[in-house]
Amino acid sequence: MAGSAVLVAGAIFAFSQIKNTSNLNDIVETSTPTVASTYTPRPTATYTPTSTPTPEISAEFLALRNTLDERITEYKNTQGIDTTIAVTDLQNMQTIDVGGDVPMRPGCTQNMYALLMLMDEVQNGNIDYASIQNSLAEGVAYSHPWKFAEIFFQEFGSTRIGEIKTQQWMIDHGFSGTYDHVPASDSVSGIENASTANEVNDAFVRLYRGEFFNPEITEETMNILRDGIPANLMYMLPEYISGDYLWIARKLGTFLDFDGRPEIDCGIIQPKSERTYSICVFTAGGANTLGTRGEGSFIVADLSVVVKDYFSK
Repeated sequence: MAGSAVLVAGAIFAFSQIKNTSNLNDIVETSTPTVASTYTPRPTATYTPTSTPTPEISAEFLALRNTLDERITEYKNTQGIDTTIAVTDLQNMQTIDVGGDVPMRPGCTQNMYALLMLMDEVQNGNIDYASIQNSLAEGVAYSHPWKFAEIFFQEFGSTRIGEIKTQQWMIDHGFSGTYDHVPASDSVSGIENASTANEVNDAFVRLYRGEFFNPEITEETMNILRDGIPANLMYMLPEYISGDYLWIARKLGTFLDFDGRPEIDCGIIQPKSERTYSICVFTAGGANTLGTRGEGSFIVADLSVVVKDYFSK
């Protein structure tokens, strides 16, 4: 469709991100973070599609992928909404995706990488965790991007340095997405933030498996993603499955845009069946509904039920 919210390779756009200035009950992400007055050029990631490594996929899991593909095609045909998804069975590490390598605009979901960078700094002794703990918890649970801008300025002397360090952390750990600026702030370089369902899903999987940090920091990072989510943000992934899981660790994203309202939700879900899985859903192009959520959020919730039903067998 015209003005599609799917990114082109390199994630370079000739538009300015539209910021929300109305009261949307803490769901829309807005901020005016402090930005350094000078810009230091650094390597910028370019997209080289790489799906999450996976063993041979079972016929049953492939059937789930086909079901998801059919749903996503229907959303596109009937609502004009672009949707991508990646799912990992954490028992056997099989991963399926539909459009999982397509670059998309991630909103505040991109702060998953900022969280990981900051916790790496904590593990390496460069940041006192107590000095950022409350701001970090609020920034994740309430999806308040300016909390990350505040932490960057507090710990590194400027927001820009924090942005650069997050991008470098992504490069160092094999992520090809772009963290150009704190979500909801203006780009300094003219490059949009971008990621893919496969890559954000992979970040959750690797965190869960302890591949980034020692056990203590891994558990604390999972707790940040799992705890304190306010009731008004328990939509999308957990919305229709609230009685069917034991816990969920997630990072959502949403923002007003020129062609709709992208809605994104990614995380790890522990259903009562004890078959833990990781899921990441990006949508783009959905209309703004009732001023508080986009049409894509209902698609995320719908696909979450489909995936939950598979793992609840």
